[in-house]
Amino acid sequence: MDKCCKIGFVGSGNMASAIANGLLEKQLYSPKEIIASNRSKDRLKAFKERFGVLIAENNQELVQKAQTIIIAVKPQQFLAVAKELKPFLDKNQLVISIMAAFR
Repeated sequence: MDKCCKIGFVGSGNMASAIANGLLEKQLYSPKEIIASNRSKDRLKAFKERFGVLIAENNQELVQKAQTIIIAVKPQQFLAVAKELKPFLDKNQLVISIMAAFR
């Protein structure tokens, strides 16, 4: 599948919002180049309304559409999310985690 988005955020909380805000404010990306997913539909809706970005129905869709994936979830969610994403990643995608700590 062709990638429509340059950046995909798995998680749309405070850290993802800060990064998205910076990318858009500096005009490094347009809203149509960013896609986000979140298990909380309310938080995802708020992210879309704030930034005007695309949203994915689930993480699989996000991975299939984004060139770079930023994992912006809480550390306790990381293993489950990583297992979910792994089957859909390809060797040309960059995956970045922004977790402060993981044990």
